[in-house]
Amino acid sequence: MSIRWTFARWSVAGLLVAILFLAGTTTMPLLDRDEPRFAEATREMRERGDLVVPTFNGAPRYDKPPLIYWMQWASVGYLGESEAAVRLPSVLCTALAAMLLVLWGRRAAGDDVGWMAGAVFATTLQVAVHGRMAAADMALVLCVTAASWAAWEMDRPERTSPVWWWIFWGGLGLGFLAKGPVAWIPVSVLGFKRRTDDAGTHRSRWTILGGPALTLAIIAVWGVPALLETRGEFLRVGLGRHVIERSLGNLDGHGAGSVAAYMLRLPYFALTIWPSFFPWSVWLPWLLARRIRTIPTDLLVRQCSRGALTTFVLFTLSNTKLPHYLLPAFPWLAIWLAAEWHRAGRPVVRWQRTAVGGAIATVVIVMLGARAVRERSLSPKLLDGIETWPADTELAAVGYQEPSLVWYARSHLRKHVRFIDADEASRFLASEGPRACVLPAAEFQRWESERSRGQTPPTEIRPVTGWNLVHGRRSDLVLVRYER
Repeated sequence: MSIRWTFARWSVAGLLVAILFLAGTTTMPLLDRDEPRFAEATREMRERGDLVVPTFNGAPRYDKPPLIYWMQWASVGYLGESEAAVRLPSVLCTALAAMLLVLWGRRAAGDDVGWMAGAVFATTLQVAVHGRMAAADMALVLCVTAASWAAWEMDRPERTSPVWWWIFWGGLGLGFLAKGPVAWIPVSVLGFKRRTDDAGTHRSRWTILGGPALTLAIIAVWGVPALLETRGEFLRVGLGRHVIERSLGNLDGHGAGSVAAYMLRLPYFALTIWPSFFPWSVWLPWLLARRIRTIPTDLLVRQCSRGALTTFVLFTLSNTKLPHYLLPAFPWLAIWLAAEWHRAGRPVVRWQRTAVGGAIATVVIVMLGARAVRERSLSPKLLDGIETWPADTELAAVGYQEPSLVWYARSHLRKHVRFIDADEASRFLASEGPRACVLPAAEFQRWESERSRGQTPPTEIRPVTGWNLVHGRRSDLVLVRYER
């Protein structure tokens, strides 16, 4: 292949990835609950100049390590605060992961495998969703992809560059900083073989102590200051609650509360993989059948199938389950499917049509859906025109505790949002100073009927009807605002 043609294909691929994942990032409001939590935590870290401990609405947020906050910090610092700015790191991580798969596949099995692997990954439904979300998942996937490629390079019979050792263990360290120990799954695909060097002495293909030491050193750059600053709380909550409890217990209502419920939920990922990996999931039975019939001798297929199946089993056994938890398996699945497709001699044009159709459908759906979601999202409608409010306005909410309210309120207001009980609303609104309160329609009617006739009327009363995406129901809210 000529250099000119290679450059042309890379240019087209990069343009398609940019269009695919940038679509909707400017028009879609931040979706509750993860997106505004990550975005607001980044804003507050920037306000405090603190790169170590994230906070949300003034309270410590120990849910995730800081890599995504650092990336969003840089993006917001360059582009300003906006939905697109906090989503850009995920878009770039997704595009880079797709390009790594192209390079890895081309190096391992030729052009067709590389381009198919990248196309499969970029056009799956779950990647199309999380590839444009302000969350930590795609940063994790990028690190897993880099470490997986490095593991393949390190296990090849040919002599490979020492740089792959650094990429593998460095990727595990950065992956931990993205989303914790789940980033270490690539260890399961790395061989423990030994090779003989030119002097005839044996040396390990991966260093037992040096590699983990590099990973831990990368983590310690942030982890030690975080533990000291929080007196160990980051470890107890971040690792204890959000890793161990998430795996063994019921966290935020996403897990099973009994042994019977746990057993009933075991097939969860066997069912959700079909929409998550769509449209390529239609070929998963064929792929698994080939894996069952023969033991793969090809290192690429052996490692990718092992990594994908290990990820599937680990999360199947975990108690807390959400569809996007399988995202770290998608790079392996994409390479595995592409390699077996090529080995079986299946037509190239078939996967190309599927990829193009999936990409076009994604852009159309996202662009149409973004406007519909914004029209029905409660927080942007409640706070429309907030830039005209006094910056020292205090905002409180009754019965509406979605993180997006904090993100959109703090775009202009200096004070944190207060979440209060209905009984506190009257006292809060009667206090001096500019203030606003979000009330359910029923509570507003009660407050209105109890309000003294001689009391100063509100500066603004704004009824809003929309869709609470987290709870999946319609909500009728009223914003009451005073300027005193």
